[in-house]
Amino acid sequence: MNAAPDFALIGAAKAGTTQLAGWLALHPGIYLSPVKEPHFFGREFDPAQFSDAYRRQHPPLPADYFSQLPLAPVHLACVRDSTQYGQLFAAAEPHQLRGECSTGYLFSTTAAAEWSAVRPDARAVALLRDPRDRALSHYSMALRYGYVQGTFAEEWAADARRSPKGWGRSENFFELGCYADAVERWWSALGPDQLLLVDFADLRDFPLETYNRILLHLGLVPVDAVPEAEQFSARTPRFPRVNRWLHASGTAHAARRLFPSAWFRALKNKWLAPGKPTLPADVRAALRAAYLPDQQRLQALLAQKGLRLRSVDAFLAENE
Repeated sequence: MNAAPDFALIGAAKAGTTQLAGWLALHPGIYLSPVKEPHFFGREFDPAQFSDAYRRQHPPLPADYFSQLPLAPVHLACVRDSTQYGQLFAAAEPHQLRGECSTGYLFSTTAAAEWSAVRPDARAVALLRDPRDRALSHYSMALRYGYVQGTFAEEWAADARRSPKGWGRSENFFELGCYADAVERWWSALGPDQLLLVDFADLRDFPLETYNRILLHLGLVPVDAVPEAEQFSARTPRFPRVNRWLHASGTAHAARRLFPSAWFRALKNKWLAPGKPTLPADVRAALRAAYLPDQQRLQALLAQKGLRLRSVDAFLAENE
């Protein structure tokens, strides 16, 4: 495959990956794919099986996308042709590391092996977050996109009953917060020295130190300040029913293409309600019980490598 990338930011979804991608994109030594999440790897994800709502939010690339240079920024698409995937990195300078940021790779059962078969020397970065907070942030995003409309507890239960499940087919609220198997897969494929695990809490509380740790992992020199990039936070729409129609009809996606980025961001800030959503205490307790076995196993895996993550330690220390 032409121009196989040097590294990937592999997830987890709703754990700060878009924020980190914004910082990495501004580093002069890094070239990120203009399709932030091309999902070239993870071939068990079948675009033909994606839900209608998912396809409306993330439509296929236009037929002439690769003929119009420079390639336009796109948040997510499935680029499965190897020549086209290579074209995503064709504009990189010789001195730049080439990377992409597909959050599905951590969830995928095949992406790690597929990646290592192409670039066994590549590096990966995985952001992990308290799975309860990740699920709530995911729910807030799904509410904004119109994928869901009930309460968190209602949608969590509905998603648990849904069949068949999978990336692009269901929300996977629970499954995307289970990290132990994924970490083990990527360690087996690339080795512990090539996979860097980063705690969302560290990215939030110690941004410069965490950013520099990531740069060092990629073989780059530390910097004096975190780049000025757009900030992202979980917020819900003021008018959920109208918001659902905007996304279901494709109007929201069209507005993103038609309006200047600054105008669109300003409109979005007015449209979303202030403040972050929270989980009721009983729901949070139920989620802790659901995730406890995976968090215990993850802590054991980390201990084998002499590693610790603040969020895992804090999760397991509750009610002890």
